[in-house]
Amino acid sequence: MAAASCGSGSPAATVDGLGDLPAEVHVLNAWTPPTTGDNASLYFQAHNAGAQTDRLVGASCDCAFGAEVHEMAGGAMQPVAGVDVPPDTQVTFGPGGYHVLLIGLDGPLKAGDFITVTFGFELAGEVTVDAEVRAGAPDDPGMASGMPGMG
Repeated sequence: MAAASCGSGSPAATVDGLGDLPAEVHVLNAWTPPTTGDNASLYFQAHNAGAQTDRLVGASCDCAFGAEVHEMAGGAMQPVAGVDVPPDTQVTFGPGGYHVLLIGLDGPLKAGDFITVTFGFELAGEVTVDAEVRAGAPDDPGMASGMPGMG
């Protein structure tokens, strides 16, 4: 699967019942802080340019054993089944809120590197982007205390 910046290219699916209207979700500004541990939080914006609510239901990364959609709630991190992205809306996945947790990294993530991430949406299908490893980016407030191996 080729990397595509901001989900550009042809749509992966059409919306059932709406003819040729595309299910268009674009992933923007994907980034993660540098790490030395086994896990990392991935942050981004998901913009739905389609006509129906779509839902982020999963992710995968070439640098990790697995990836899960998570949220911070009441100071604790927990997995969620998915996150709705309403039409003509941008949902931010960021520190202290929803994010994708990359689990079992192949090695440390170093500032300036890029990792390929594929996001799975119910309607739009797979959207693949390159995420930047950014030094100086704010950390997820629950990660250091909530997950061993983070940092």
